[in-house]
Amino acid sequence: MIDRNAKLTQSCQRVSVAESIGSDNDEYTYIEVKNILQTGYNSAFITYASELYVGWYKNIPYILLIKNVNKGKNSFLEVQKTLHYCEENNSNFGTIYHLYNTHIMNNNINIVDVDYVLMLDTDTLIKKDGIQLLVDYLNTNPLVSGVCGETCISNINENIVTMSQYYEYWITHYTLKSLENVYGNVLVLSGCFTLYRKSVLTNTKLMELYSEESNNTLYDANVTKLGEDRLFTNLLLQLYPELQTKYIKQAKCYTNAPSKLSTLLCQRRRWSNSLIFCNVMLLLNLPRFSLIKKILFGFILLVELWICLIMPLLMTISYYFVIEQITTFASQHKFDVISFIETCIFMTCPMLMCVILFRFNIVLYSLSFILLLPVYGIIIPLYSIYYSDYVAWGKTRKITVQEEV
Repeated sequence: MIDRNAKLTQSCQRVSVAESIGSDNDEYTYIEVKNILQTGYNSAFITYASELYVGWYKNIPYILLIKNVNKGKNSFLEVQKTLHYCEENNSNFGTIYHLYNTHIMNNNINIVDVDYVLMLDTDTLIKKDGIQLLVDYLNTNPLVSGVCGETCISNINENIVTMSQYYEYWITHYTLKSLENVYGNVLVLSGCFTLYRKSVLTNTKLMELYSEESNNTLYDANVTKLGEDRLFTNLLLQLYPELQTKYIKQAKCYTNAPSKLSTLLCQRRRWSNSLIFCNVMLLLNLPRFSLIKKILFGFILLVELWICLIMPLLMTISYYFVIEQITTFASQHKFDVISFIETCIFMTCPMLMCVILFRFNIVLYSLSFILLLPVYGIIIPLYSIYYSDYVAWGKTRKITVQEEV
């Protein structure tokens, strides 16, 4: 992703860019970025699966790779293998990578000089200084393998579904993501907006483990098919225990959240199942951390698993108490004030957190989240468990294609 208004100075060095769109622009990704890089016919290398463009922006060489086919993690592997091939000059990676390298070299750019690889979704908009913050962070922190920004919702007020997700995104970043960041390792570097060091991506062992695909067990299918971002982050932690994965709150990107419950269910099914299976994988095979760090790391993993697994039970019990209070009052005209107050406090915790943190502008969105608590706390977990053997992505993105005249 490239923002036309971002101040991309020489400190950005060389960045390999994949899948992008810039904020404050009207055109689609491939149009805007090609215009920025001043690409011409000779700079394009197009195949069925992807389009490769090479160009310059403020005297900095850039490589733009746009995928035409959604191949999941295989698209990421295409970038990895291209970088690795160019470094090792290994012909075993096939003709496509040789052609990539030849095309890039013909445009007076050496892919070996690439320092960072930026991964983004095409429907993502970046705040003006977003890329600069990520690049500066990696420049000043050599022991960080990858850093991600904060994902925000752009269609907040579309309906109650998007309003509830706005609160959910906010509270997730404010609590879990921040807790992981303080500890030193973010458990998932979102493919939505993440900057990696190229040196860690070209690790042969990393590519071998990440390219493995197995549907022999429910665990393998969910990890390799649905949890690409989590799986890749887990492998980074396993292979590079001395490096950290970080999160920068100030680097913000904006994306459209699902506005229909059916789409939300499909998306959260993938997220929930990948979280559970990937966290279990990490618990069974902890990275080579120190003893204290292993204890803290395991604690965070257990907290996230506990939230996912215990929430349906807690929500069911809470609604049972509410219904019981109502039916008891209707039949016997008796009312247990203490139990009712305790249940109300538990149910309104999202709103109380906004008040405690003095974020009064989010109170309205917390109300929408409370109204949809049965969906987030009961329906989504049960739906995820019921369809845990269904490893297709589903329709979580609506793609509009413009015909060229």
